[in-house]
Amino acid sequence: MLEDSDTTLSEGWVRGTMRFKRPLVLKLNAAHSDRIYDHASWKAVLSTLLKAKGRTLSTKLRALGFDAIITMENTKYTNGWATSECVDLTVINSMLKTPPSDDTIYYHGSPSGQFKESPLGVHVGSKLAATQALDSRIGVPSEGTWDGTRTYGRTLIAGRTRLAVLAQQRGYFNMTGFNASPPDEDYYPTQSTYRATYGNKEPVSYDAKPTLFRIKVIGPMHNTKYKPVSDSFANSKRRSMTLGYYYTNIGEGSASEVSVVVPNLTFLTIL
Repeated sequence: MLEDSDTTLSEGWVRGTMRFKRPLVLKLNAAHSDRIYDHASWKAVLSTLLKAKGRTLSTKLRALGFDAIITMENTKYTNGWATSECVDLTVINSMLKTPPSDDTIYYHGSPSGQFKESPLGVHVGSKLAATQALDSRIGVPSEGTWDGTRTYGRTLIAGRTRLAVLAQQRGYFNMTGFNASPPDEDYYPTQSTYRATYGNKEPVSYDAKPTLFRIKVIGPMHNTKYKPVSDSFANSKRRSMTLGYYYTNIGEGSASEVSVVVPNLTFLTIL
């Protein structure tokens, strides 16, 4: 929004510059150029579209990846299109519960080697939890770990004998998922009759380079890591959530470990 530099600002207002990366730009009023508050106003249109008002509406827009709302109007007073009402959506993070101290580092395992969204949300957890989840989906390397440098189809996967040794060394059961019924000896993925798949059920490419991403949670959350919801509750909200959840992971990691599920990648940043 532009203001004459000589204009005297009202008490509580400040003058400055804001930069947004992904603003939602729309008409102040979709049907009339001289009305602000009616059924066609930008607030009414967004409220109808997203079935929300006020802070809930702002939170939903933030979850969709927008960092601002900028409205435009074209009237006899503006001499062409000009900015009108603007809303900074980045303040939503500070108005809601955000990750305590913002210093917890999480991990996300990727069979493809790419950090992608899922219609069921994005899960991140401890390094142990992410490692176990990735190994369970595509197999446990006979030596080393999935670090983004190894081509999946050319990596030797641990067979039953080697899995038993690794389980004793690492202190946890590893014959789950892809590793539930392995051959006795180590093998390559191309030799397996069972094909590992991505979350969308497509087969994992033999040319993929699986890896773990170091992640920081930056988006607004429903709760805090000190009051996590249950694993089942978090999973039940994956299709409809607009904020993230801290939850107690009962499938991977150590006992009562807290993991995170968020609606999309705007809630996370890769370190």
